[in-house]
Amino acid sequence: MKRRALAALALLLVAGIGGGVLLERQALHALGDAGVVWSRLDRGLTTRRFEDVRFGPLRAEAVRWTLAEPRTVTVLAPVLDLEEVSRGGGSSGGSGGGSRLAGWSVALVGLQIRLGSRVLAEGLSGTVRDGEGTLAGPTATLVLPGPDGARAELTATLDSPVEQLSGAVELRLLASDPPQASLRAEALTLRERRLSPRPLRLEDVKFIVDSFDEDEIVAQASVSGLAFTVSRSCAQRPCTVTLTVPPDTPAADALAPLAPLIPELADATVEGHLGGQLVAVPETGALYPTLAIEGLAVRGAIEGLDQLRRGPFTYKAADEQGAERLRTTGEGVPGWTPLSAISPWLIAAVIAAEDSAFYTHPGYDLDAMAQAVAANVEAGAVVRGGSTLTQQLAKNLFLDDSRTFQRKLRELVLAVELDAALGKERVLALYLNVVEWGPGIWGIEAAAERYFLKKPATLQPNEAAFLAAILPDPRGYYRRWYLRGRASEVRVDWILNNMADGGALTRVEAAAWSRRPLRFVPPPVEAPDPYPVRNDIRLPLGGPSADQK
Repeated sequence: MKRRALAALALLLVAGIGGGVLLERQALHALGDAGVVWSRLDRGLTTRRFEDVRFGPLRAEAVRWTLAEPRTVTVLAPVLDLEEVSRGGGSSGGSGGGSRLAGWSVALVGLQIRLGSRVLAEGLSGTVRDGEGTLAGPTATLVLPGPDGARAELTATLDSPVEQLSGAVELRLLASDPPQASLRAEALTLRERRLSPRPLRLEDVKFIVDSFDEDEIVAQASVSGLAFTVSRSCAQRPCTVTLTVPPDTPAADALAPLAPLIPELADATVEGHLGGQLVAVPETGALYPTLAIEGLAVRGAIEGLDQLRRGPFTYKAADEQGAERLRTTGEGVPGWTPLSAISPWLIAAVIAAEDSAFYTHPGYDLDAMAQAVAANVEAGAVVRGGSTLTQQLAKNLFLDDSRTFQRKLRELVLAVELDAALGKERVLALYLNVVEWGPGIWGIEAAAERYFLKKPATLQPNEAAFLAAILPDPRGYYRRWYLRGRASEVRVDWILNNMADGGALTRVEAAAWSRRPLRFVPPPVEAPDPYPVRNDIRLPLGGPSADQK
């Protein structure tokens, strides 16, 4: 807000009237010169009433001017739009208002202050004399410091101005150059189903606006001690809102506001740094997240690590009808297959299909996450998850299939500890024995038996590529491929080529195994094919889909 724009509130249509006895005609000329317009003027014996009055960003239902001594002006139901002020509205006629108001008393009744369509304060009433005074309402106060004062100040309590946030916010606006604004709240409730299916309570929320104009607003913010920057840009359409956490932010601080969504953090120690950006497009609802991670380490987030190191252990898995059941596996449990008894072709195929950087990443792969975000933005839907094998293992052992940022954050925390505490070989052994390979088919021994009537150690490269190919959607591909006795040649060939890229096969070997037919064992029971054969079906050509992630 510019100072002279707020001074318009005090001037209130009487510019040029004060300073002595003036004829009505002179007064009206002065009002016109000041930029005041009205739709109707009613003349009484000692009063003049202006209807539907406008002065730049200020509107009023009526203004009553008393001619008799003491001269007073009463403004009824005025409305001040700060959005118009920020665009420069109402600057004309602002200069010189103080001298013209000398000796005048202006009563304002029911002032409402808005920012576009949002009401910041209402019901403000009071008297301004010589441009100085205090207006008070049920939840707000406006102080006008007079024509020689440096600043006017509005303080108000209002509902959160952000749709996804609910709760009471304390607003403070200071008419300085540049204007200053801040929002504070003891607690707000965030409702965003893409973040979490349940609301998130945010503590100690602060926003201090650094700068704002018609095209951009920049604010320094903090929530639960986490400092970040929020900016809104409309220089190009559609407008975007960007939340930026500096990359050198301690990971424990970065995760603190989200701690209620990550129960694993309750007794965990988190080290390293975590930052990034979240760009939102309010007009479309699109979100574009990026992460910057350095030296992230987690300890104490997982109970029962010793059982995962040696087995047996129990986790939740769905049966053929989709009902959740407890499943026990590990050393000494029938169906468990150690890594040494699994075909190296299968290991190579799973890594080639799902996580080519498995042996080099620390449990997460930032490049894969970025590629997944790009693919999802291009498709306009979640088609890739960017999860590593370690993150998939964390999901299968501890989490559900919900597609939310909450699950991805929990995956990240769990995967970092799994990778560091168990090592690559153990993570891989757990993954191959825990993941689903079809409806009710859990673990690689059951998968090799069901599809090929083989032991995991004897699987050939094309069979291994097929099993890796079904991981993104094991139940769907079981129905579409296995029950039809055919597989996606494109998908299998893509994995064989990736195995050649990784050195597990030569190009010649990959081509040879691509030509060999897959020989499935018949399904265990006769069942009608729920997917009639169609010639126009397109199967994914890229990496793992979001179904497995």
